[in-house]
Amino acid sequence: MEHWLYRYTLGNVEDTTFDRYENTYIHHIKDTIGNKQLGSIKANDIQILLDAKMGKRDELGYCKGQKALSYSSTIKIKELLNQCFKHAVKHKEMDFNPAELVVMPKRKLYPVKTKEAYSLTDDEMIAIKDIADKLRKNGQPFYRYAWVYMVMMNTGLRVGEIIALEWDDVDFDRNIIKVYEAVQSNVKVRDENGKSINKRHSPVTDTKTEEGMRPVSLNDTAITYLTLLKEYAEKHNIKTKHVAYTDKGTRVSARNLQRTLDIVADKANIPHLGLHILRHTFGSTLLRKGVDISVVSELMGHANISITYKTYIHIIKEQKAEAVKLLDLI
Repeated sequence: MEHWLYRYTLGNVEDTTFDRYENTYIHHIKDTIGNKQLGSIKANDIQILLDAKMGKRDELGYCKGQKALSYSSTIKIKELLNQCFKHAVKHKEMDFNPAELVVMPKRKLYPVKTKEAYSLTDDEMIAIKDIADKLRKNGQPFYRYAWVYMVMMNTGLRVGEIIALEWDDVDFDRNIIKVYEAVQSNVKVRDENGKSINKRHSPVTDTKTEEGMRPVSLNDTAITYLTLLKEYAEKHNIKTKHVAYTDKGTRVSARNLQRTLDIVADKANIPHLGLHILRHTFGSTLLRKGVDISVVSELMGHANISITYKTYIHIIKEQKAEAVKLLDLI
């Protein structure tokens, strides 16, 4: 698996994706079935491993001292093994792929539930807007990054996309922004052999959209807060090309955006709030207001509509329940 990871996978997937693959291998595979010879691995070996990770009987001591994993975490193990074994079969190093015979228990049977992404309520969105609009006695904002959060909630930009966004990408005349790139945060720095050297960096990469540039329309609220960010930089003589900038004009980090969001969420009496929830709120709100899911998928920049369905299945179920209630009127 290490040969496949570092020779065939490294450099052919996103850095963050490879980091996830490597972590899955190191923490869940290397010292379990990773000790077996490739040709001796049977479907039952994988099944025992996944069942143990799920929290079932650990007959081989694979998960001694470890907590049970959720469905989403366990399936990452199976998918990584599946990719590796497919490669091995293709290169005639195995006769068949044993991962294809593994049965994943239904998600609802897992004792550890996968955390569902949630969206902000209307009241919570208003609370964040109130904080974004709040000014000190000298007319300065209490939390300038709250303006960035308002842009994210009204455009659906990913965290990496808002961090990478530059003023040249904002077209105030046509009321659109052009999303070309995204910043990947906290990616491992590697040596010439692909091994981690215990350093992190934040590379700028192309956006996830296959077509390259993704145009995003701006509503009045997004325009308002983008204008505030631009005027603040001009008024305080901050020379910057970045939309989300520090006082020195450099690109803000995801960590600093999150730190301020923790404060803003606390002031708004909202439980822990991750930056990604701002994007998720954008998609959820559109669906609740009746926007067709194909349109939402395009606005979110999803590769295909199935991703949108999977991400917002809870909203779709809510809509179906509301639709059925309409029958009460007949």
